[in-house]
Amino acid sequence: MNVSTIWTLALVYFALYLSFLWIVLYSENKKTLFIDPKTKRYPLVSIVIPIYGGNTKEEVLRAVNSCKSLTYPKKEIIIAWNGKKSKLYDFCKSIKGVKVISTQKKGKAAGMNEALKYVKGELFTCLDADSYLEKDSLNHVVGYFEDKKVGAVAMSMRVAHPKTWVEKIQWVDYIFGIYLRKLATLLNALYVISGPGGTYRTSTIKKIGGFDEENLTEDMEIAYRLQVNGYKIKNSLNAFVYTSAPKNMWGLILQRMRWYGGTVLNAVKYKQLFFNPKSGVFGMLILPASFVWVVVALYYLILIIKDFFMFIFSLLRTLVLTNFDFRIYLNLLKSSILPGLSYTYWYLVIFLGISILVMYVSLKLSKERVDMQHKYIGYMLYFLANSILMGIFWIFTLAYLAIRPKYDMLRW
Repeated sequence: MNVSTIWTLALVYFALYLSFLWIVLYSENKKTLFIDPKTKRYPLVSIVIPIYGGNTKEEVLRAVNSCKSLTYPKKEIIIAWNGKKSKLYDFCKSIKGVKVISTQKKGKAAGMNEALKYVKGELFTCLDADSYLEKDSLNHVVGYFEDKKVGAVAMSMRVAHPKTWVEKIQWVDYIFGIYLRKLATLLNALYVISGPGGTYRTSTIKKIGGFDEENLTEDMEIAYRLQVNGYKIKNSLNAFVYTSAPKNMWGLILQRMRWYGGTVLNAVKYKQLFFNPKSGVFGMLILPASFVWVVVALYYLILIIKDFFMFIFSLLRTLVLTNFDFRIYLNLLKSSILPGLSYTYWYLVIFLGISILVMYVSLKLSKERVDMQHKYIGYMLYFLANSILMGIFWIFTLAYLAIRPKYDMLRW
């Protein structure tokens, strides 16, 4: 057995191990996953909406109105303007029942840090201006903070009204995210708190220094920092936040470049967590696995492309040698070509079966029904295109990281 085969099999076994680990976790905990701890009181929650000039009046109003419509009894709404003021800033000032604060610094993290100077709530929730909350979201989140070691709670994030094929792929991707985030919290190993809907204990975030204003993904960085400082991060399957997703491929590439770039930079920043027994499952398994998974996806994408072209070449060669006699070709196909297919394909078949199972579980956890009549396009596109798209995103990300010191185009 050569080195290449050993390497390939190692990646296969590790990927399958991770896949089955999540399924086993779900199976063992499925009866309690939807149970949120009840709150014994109702502390004031400050809802902070960071805004800059790129948002629209309609988005801002939708976000604010969703906050006003919340059934949670004690809340305040703060718009955190960051960067140069514009007509949109004046519009925000005109909205009743909303406190508007501002900073000249650019970036969502800067807006959040400025808002922390003014929030009165024991807890605060971040809501992006292009997102909105379901009316009972906070009710499901607040109870987790009865545990004093809980520093943050993530909501279940879904794409709002997907229309384009790019949005439909992301709709499926976010559904998978709901599944993975909830199961990761069972291991106390969640390493990202989705920007919209993330709810934090105010005193804790102030204690650890607020949000990192130089980070590409401040929501990921704050999760790492909470983990480093010994705080727990929880997730509620019943608390939903809806967000806008990029409508076209270029917008999606820019979004994923920021996400993936932030993943790399935060991994470097917190490299001491990797394979550190003191960091538990978070550092010993989940963080390393997140990067191994990228290697697995890219490695098998390359193998599949290679095997596909070799198969096409073999097919054409057989047709030429048989003088395009399809009867002879079909017999040869059964006897030689199909058995000769790389085991990469058999792994792909197994993994596809697992993915379909996980998709079904993810839909259940996100309270979505399997809708093959209206949403089959999203399902099919995700299974067919996601691995290829991931490879493209990582290529763009690595190129971006190479030029970032001179040209940073992903921050607000």
